[in-house]
Amino acid sequence: MAKRQQFIYDYRDDHNDENNKKLAKKAFILFIISVLLFLFSHFVLIKQGEKFKKEIPTLKENKQKLEKEVEILDGNIKHGNDSYKKVEALINKYK
Repeated sequence: MAKRQQFIYDYRDDHNDENNKKLAKKAFILFIISVLLFLFSHFVLIKQGEKFKKEIPTLKENKQKLEKEVEILDGNIKHGNDSYKKVEALINKYK
């Protein structure tokens, strides 16, 4: 005898108008959120990025000026330390 095959059939009403309305509402809400995020990124973040790009040359110039000032101060500190050591050696010599 042939074996009988049993099929389990899960009946769901996927084409219900109520479900379609809920899905459409969710899709519309997600669309609105994505539009708002796009507008935020376009008008706020991109303009801030352009502003920062304009400031980059100024920042590079300021960095170079500060590096020169730090080198000068570092040289003065080394010179001060050398002078201090020489004075200390003289004091110790004649103590």
